[in-house]
Amino acid sequence: MFSRQHKPFQLFTIALLVAMFLPRVFPEGMFADALTYTSIARNMAIGRGTFWQPYFSSSFWIPFEGKTFEFYGHPPFVMGSMAVFFKVLGEHWFVEKAYCIVIWALNVWGVYSLWRLLSKEKNLWWLALLAWYMMPVPLWCYPWAMLDNTMVVFTFAAAWLILRGLTQSKKPYFEMVLAGLCLHLAFLSKGPTGVYPLAIPFIFAYFYKNELSYSKVFEYIFVATATFIGTFALWFLYQPAANYLSHYFNTQLVSSIAENSQTEDWTWYEYVEVIPSILQQGVAPLAIAVMMFIFAKIKGVSFIFEAETTKRAKFYLTIALAGTLPMMVSHKMDTFYVLPALPFFAMAFTSFVEPTMRDWVGRFTMSPIKTMVVNRGMMVLILGVFAYSFYTFGTIGRDDEMLNDLKILRGQIPNDDLKIGVTSSAMKDFMVHTYFERYYKWELTYLNDAPPYFLLDNQMLSNVDTMPQLKQYRAIDLPKLQRFRLFVKKY
Repeated sequence: MFSRQHKPFQLFTIALLVAMFLPRVFPEGMFADALTYTSIARNMAIGRGTFWQPYFSSSFWIPFEGKTFEFYGHPPFVMGSMAVFFKVLGEHWFVEKAYCIVIWALNVWGVYSLWRLLSKEKNLWWLALLAWYMMPVPLWCYPWAMLDNTMVVFTFAAAWLILRGLTQSKKPYFEMVLAGLCLHLAFLSKGPTGVYPLAIPFIFAYFYKNELSYSKVFEYIFVATATFIGTFALWFLYQPAANYLSHYFNTQLVSSIAENSQTEDWTWYEYVEVIPSILQQGVAPLAIAVMMFIFAKIKGVSFIFEAETTKRAKFYLTIALAGTLPMMVSHKMDTFYVLPALPFFAMAFTSFVEPTMRDWVGRFTMSPIKTMVVNRGMMVLILGVFAYSFYTFGTIGRDDEMLNDLKILRGQIPNDDLKIGVTSSAMKDFMVHTYFERYYKWELTYLNDAPPYFLLDNQMLSNVDTMPQLKQYRAIDLPKLQRFRLFVKKY
């Protein structure tokens, strides 16, 4: 894993990745979408809903067929995986954070493994990791329990298996079967954006014509695709799975391509939004390239390019584009959707500069004593980053008003599984629903339902249509509340 020449850079990269991740995952607080998934996972773990009937609450989500409030927005594998963590670790707020740490570590290992598979300078994995994790999307996504993070574990595994089958394995068909199973799990994690590794054999045959014939390409693609589709089709023999997947395909996938009653207004720009999203991620590699250019000018050295590494860079770049540009078929686009393909952009950049970095690292070596001092300094830096990260554990990282009020309200509303009254405006606040459900299984409802407690959201004071009904309630004076005012029903 480490080499004498590259070790200072490798240790620095590890320290930087840890410094950019742990202090953001250890504090309390979570992105709203992730709170939805973790709430559903916790509910699965305690028997509220099942793997094929995910359940958020009875007061918030789009009911299907007017009967249930089951969640059909995404495939259920990630929520099912997190449910295992809740089963083992309980309902502490850090459970989803622990899940994030495991997934982050697997993703870091995936980039490391993918780089070492085809590169000549295998010890340059640190630059591939650096170029990848300094991109805005990975930096933002991994501290939150986003579905995409788990999906990437399986797209990495599928890509690694396919590339290994194409280049090194004596049993390539076995690798293709395993890759098909990984793509199955990738699809069950977030949907079709994770199946782009199926294009890798075609791309490989285009760039490495002498190493792989197109007849073999079709054989490999057939085995991987048949495994993926064949195993996935088995779910339709199980009625709960068939019901869930039918809802998912009709309400999520179809609506993302064609306009229907469940889609919002959209414009042509949303079809091409993936392009500026990709360009935003190029800022980090560009910054590294600028620093390399400045270093070259100062030291009076030149850049080196080799035909083999340049071809490999183009190969990786094409894979990355194959994993992103097809998203233009959909008008539903968020920047983090490009996450699965970003490592290949990073490896394309690293392959372009690989000969130059090999020459520079070999030319500017330090004495054994200086190397030892630098390496020990980097180890101290890593330990310092871990120490600071643990110092941030339990601090409030976001939504401080919400978390402050939740902890105060817990002292006044001791029971779980209650319905809490709010105004009609607050009923539309996604953040309130997710925090209340995740922490205490509190569901929001209207005053017409005569709940035992009522919360007046200070951010929703413009909505006063429910105020006359407050005559049934008395206020509880809690001066430390920042966002809400609590009322209890008069008996």
